[in-house]
Amino acid sequence: MADAIALVIILIVLITHAYATFIAAPWTPIKKSDINRLIGLAEIKDSDIVYDLGAGDGRIVLEIAKQFPTTRVVGFEISITLFLVAVARLRLAGVRNARILFKNFYKQNLAEANVVTIFLMPFAMKKLERQFKSQLKPGTRILSYCFPLPESQGETDKPTKNDRAIYKYVVR
Repeated sequence: MADAIALVIILIVLITHAYATFIAAPWTPIKKSDINRLIGLAEIKDSDIVYDLGAGDGRIVLEIAKQFPTTRVVGFEISITLFLVAVARLRLAGVRNARILFKNFYKQNLAEANVVTIFLMPFAMKKLERQFKSQLKPGTRILSYCFPLPESQGETDKPTKNDRAIYKYVVR
């Protein structure tokens, strides 16, 4: 019986991780220096609501929550392993203004966000771009690490040739 339970748990972990990879992106960590660069470009205000789509291990959510303690930060993640790691990170850090939701961001209404951060594959960006156009309000800042939104015009931040690009868009 214990073997069957262990097998089910392993399958759930593998299936949710594979599903997250298939619909958005495989998990790849982002350097702290790039997180700080992304945060600077986002021009976050104390009253903002920040959504991190595909929050992974929660490092972006945690860093924003620590730097802006009155800002509400919400991460969305559908890989059970990464979700649990992210929740643990937030609890261990003791931040009260952030949470990670075990939800598919494609099925969420994103209208409440003032800032959206993403580090997803190009195929996911194309799908999200339609969602952004229909849900995000004017003035919302979108920060994309590595991959641009295919049909939107924005700014590119890439200080050196060795840095990853961060794309910034402001909804009009």
